[in-house]
Amino acid sequence: FKVSMTYVSIADRLAMLKNKKLKSRNPLEDIHPVVEAAEIVRLRKHIVSNVHVSDAALEYIVNLVSATHPGEDMFNSVVAKCGAAGTNYRSILVGGSPRAEQCLETGAQVRAYHRGRDHVRPEDVQFVAHSVLRHRLLLDRKAKAAKIAPDSLIDLAVQHVPFHEKLNAYARQS
Repeated sequence: FKVSMTYVSIADRLAMLKNKKLKSRNPLEDIHPVVEAAEIVRLRKHIVSNVHVSDAALEYIVNLVSATHPGEDMFNSVVAKCGAAGTNYRSILVGGSPRAEQCLETGAQVRAYHRGRDHVRPEDVQFVAHSVLRHRLLLDRKAKAAKIAPDSLIDLAVQHVPFHEKLNAYARQS
């Protein structure tokens, strides 16, 4: 996963510099664990075992990652549906791997769990797609020069890769 973070505001950075308490103490003294490693392992096993990922959801995950593979049918389908933005989408040289698919599945399970559900919906996959895929896309030099962000290309994939009607119906039921 790659989570994007922005810089702290100028006002907050100035406040930190002016804060005398920050300068006079060891910041490591204030760090306390909020959860033990064993609890994380237990929770991970619980989520993976108890949050269902249907075959339709797995197919959606594979199709979403396939949409980042130049030359594959799903990639070409997204390009065709994007219109003018398809030119930018063609700047993807290398897309997600099977590990990306595994991370999308697990990330979607965690999101579903946090939403109080025992099954994955399309929006769970879509929610984690940027964090999972943004560092896995290799773009051509023109895209880098034009400052085309991987997130904008992931947006196009999420927007244009359909999910199976069974998954859509399952999402509406719950």
